[in-house]
Parts: sequence; C-alpha cells; structure tokens
Amino acid sequence: MRRYRFVLLVLAAAAPGCGPSAGQGKNLIGSWQGTVQSSRVQNFVLVPFEQVFQGTRETWMIEQCGGELHALVTFGCIIGLKALSADEAEVVPDFPCDLTEGSATVHMRTTGGSVKRSDGGLAASVSWRGQEPVSQGNVQADYNAQLTASSPGKDRSTVALCGAQASPAPPDDYSILGGCAARQFVDRTAADAERVVTYDQTNGFQPRCLRIGPGQAAVFSGNFRTDSLFPGTADQSLAGTAPNPIKAIFVPDMRRVEFPQTGDFIYHCTNCPQLSSSIGMVRVR
Repeated sequence: MRRYRFVLLVLAAAAPGCGPSAGQGKNLIGSWQGTVQSSRVQNFVLVPFEQVFQGTRETWMIEQCGGELHALVTFGCIIGLKALSADEAEVVPDFPCDLTEGSATVHMRTTGGSVKRSDGGLAASVSWRGQEPVSQGNVQADYNAQLTASSPGKDRSTVALCGAQASPAPPDDYSILGGCAARQFVDRTAADAERVVTYDQTNGFQPRCLRIGPGQAAVFSGNFRTDSLFPGTADQSLAGTAPNPIKAIFVPDMRRVEFPQTGDFIYHCTNCPQLSSSIGMVRVR
C-alpha cells in the first residue's frame, strides 16, 4: 500500500505586529506540531477506491515572503494562499505539484483548503486532485491532508522558502477515464475542420474521442431527449479536467460548446445501449 507523507509549510500575510524587520526576506509567524491525517480516492470509472493513511506527527508553519502569499510542501509543491484575516487564509486552487513516490509521479493541482489559527493552535486542510499512473494509463485521484495542532512545532525558520516558484503544470491526461487511447483521437484542430460529435442509439458518439485546440468549439448533435448527455462519467460528474464546459443536454437538438482552456473534458449519455460508446472525451491541446 502506497503511503503519502504530507508536510505543509504555509506562507501567509503577517499578523499585525509580526511584520518582517528591515532587510529580512521573510518572517516566521508561527509553527505548530500535530497529527496529519491524509487520504486518497482513486476515481476509477466503475468503483472509486478510497485509502485513509495512518496519521503522522508533522510540523506546519506560517510565514511571509515579501508580502506575497505562498505555501510550500516538503515534496516540492508550492501553493498559494489568500489571507482572509490575520488568523485565517484559504488555499488558492489550481497550483501545480508533482509528487514522486518511488518510480511513480503523480501530477497534482490544489482544489481547495483552509488555514485557521485559534487559541494558540492551528487547524489546516489542503486538497489536491492528481493524475496517478496505473497499469492501464492514468486515473484521477483526489488527495486530502488535515492537521489539528495545539503544541508549538520545531522552528524551521532557516528553510529557504522565499523566491521559490511553482513549476509549470503538465497537461491533463484523463484518457483512462474517457476510454480514449492515443490512436483513437480524431484531430480536428485545423482552422477549417468540422468539429461535430453526433449521437444515435446505433453508433453512440462519433467521433467519441475528439481533439481540438484552445478557443475552438465543438457541436454535439443527437436525440438527447431519450438519452441525455451529461458531463463526467455516470458515477463521477466531476471526472476529468475542471471546470468542464460541457453541460447537460436534454433536448433533441444541437448544442455548441466552446473550450477556452486546455484539458481533457469527459461526457457520457444515459440509457445508452452501447457501453463502449456511451462515454466520450474532448481533448483540448
């Protein structure tokens, strides 16, 4: 069983009276030691698989770097924080991170979280969404780490946190969820290409795996009154890149969908007789 160790060093705006002295690049606001509880959910198409890992004793810190809001995780992740008050902050979503465990690399982005100081203690939570390699490709996985601490932690103020930059995020790869192998994608990125996905009860979605460019649009056409179209998979409406511009379609008509950002955007239909063609994906690169 793979076990992840989450240690978070948080950089946030200083509380009143705790600003950095002249010439200092950062200021330690506080450190706390407590038990970190972490978990992972692998979002397989049919049955999600959840693991809750054994708690570990960790030290979390709050610091300031030149007035900018950052967070640094010991496995190299840099995330952002938005200060809500002198004692509270929220995690800024979509900060990239690569978690390496042995020979496997998990590409993650923050999805949320919070940090709150109260009565000398700290309550913090960070969530990530990642692409975890499995034998069939990549599977979407959600990670969470939480710390509740009241005791002071070890002073780690000598750690060089300031000036660190977040690494560029790799492109999403949710092909295992969308059921699309690399050879199955139909390339319609050319400016004059027809980008229409048709649906009927005989052939399902055609083309089921479509590749287009950022800023381009695709048209979904079919009788969706009986077999409605929904984003994600039948079990996980949020499967794939978020946010998904594909919305539910209930009427027997055409729907034009614009894709401004890169990603893997999954969709499926209900009551489809052809299981292999009841799910599709638009890859935007």
